[in-house]
Amino acid sequence: MTDIPLDTMVRTAAPARRDIGLKARYAAERRFRIYGALAISVGLAFLAIMLITIVSKGYTAFWQTTVSLPINFDEKVIDPSNKRATDPEVLIKANYPKLADRALMAKLGIDPSNKPMALKLKGFLSEGARVQLRDIVVADPSVIGTTRNVDILVAANLDSAFKGQIDLNVEEARRKVSDQQVAWMNQLKADGTMAEHFNKGLFSYGASSRPE
Repeated sequence: MTDIPLDTMVRTAAPARRDIGLKARYAAERRFRIYGALAISVGLAFLAIMLITIVSKGYTAFWQTTVSLPINFDEKVIDPSNKRATDPEVLIKANYPKLADRALMAKLGIDPSNKPMALKLKGFLSEGARVQLRDIVVADPSVIGTTRNVDILVAANLDSAFKGQIDLNVEEARRKVSDQQVAWMNQLKADGTMAEHFNKGLFSYGASSRPE
């Protein structure tokens, strides 16, 4: 039997140990890359789910329901004492909702002297109508005394109802819009006066523009 020198055995074993070490290191690196890819994939999946959820639940915020009304910018309502030249503040404090309510009553054929019906109409338009009309007058006071078509925002509940977010088949007491409001909404929808438009003010106005 031939004896193998000790130094030869050591030299042969060393490369074998290095090969085993390299294989283990490469295997660990592969596992690390796989785990990293899996972590990124899971993260992207959760991000996609979150975005889909946000869009599916909040896409309607990109649209707002309005009623197109011929607004008579009546000087008797806005500046009855004709003080705007010396006191521009009167244009800020004017009763702009009155102008919008008048136009809506005329559009629906409601007699202004019919107080019970006028009261039912309250709350149909958004409080933001005040801001809309005020901004028009402040930006261009020459509109006073003229009539202009303006897309007036409806109240939040009517906006939701128009978008189908309120079940109108349930009894009146269980929903946030009355039967009369639904009838008016359908009337305005039928003649094309009430419609949805892209919410241009979504990124330029604060939440207070629609306080309802």
